[in-house]
Amino acid sequence: MATSFRSTWVTSSIAALQRRGFFERYAGLIAEADRLEILGCAPASWLPAALVVRHYEACERLSLPNETLLEIGADVTQRVHAPALALGRSVATASGVTPWTILGKFDRLWARVSAGGALAVAKLGPKEARVEVLSVPIAHLRYNRVATRGILLGIVSLFCKSAWVHEITPLCTRTTLGYRVQWA
Repeated sequence: MATSFRSTWVTSSIAALQRRGFFERYAGLIAEADRLEILGCAPASWLPAALVVRHYEACERLSLPNETLLEIGADVTQRVHAPALALGRSVATASGVTPWTILGKFDRLWARVSAGGALAVAKLGPKEARVEVLSVPIAHLRYNRVATRGILLGIVSLFCKSAWVHEITPLCTRTTLGYRVQWA
C-alpha cells in the first residue's frame, strides 16, 4: 500500500482548485490543521498517505462535475511531471515517438510521486493499453478516479493526435484503479 505521496501532487491539486475558484469551499471541507500542514509543507517533500486521503476526501465533498475533474487531472499532470514530460515531448517531436514510449516509463513517473503502491501497463493492441494503479488508499474516491483519467489523458495526448481514456469498472476498487487508454 502506498504510504506517502509527494507534496507537489497535493499542492498542485490545491492550486488547480484555486485557479477554478473552489479553494474557499475546499477550505471549509478539510480540517484547518490538515490544510495548514499541506500548505506549509516543503516543496517536493513526502506527505503521509493518511493526510493525502483527508485532502482527497475534502475534494470529493466538493462534488465537482466529471469535466472539471478531468481538467484538474490534466492541469496537475502538467505541473507535477512538467520537466520529465517536456523532455519526452521534445524527443517525441524530433523522432516520431508514440505513446508507448511514455507508457513504458510510467513506473518511473509513479516512483516520483508515490512511496509504495504500483502502476502497471499492459499492451492490448498497437494503439491501446490497460493502465492499473495498485495499492493506493485514495482509489475509492470518485474525485481521484476521474482526475486520474485526466492525468492519463494529459500525458498520452502529448504523444499523439487524439487520445481516449475509459475506466475499467471491475478494476476500480477501494485500493485499485484500471483504465483503457487508446489513441490515434
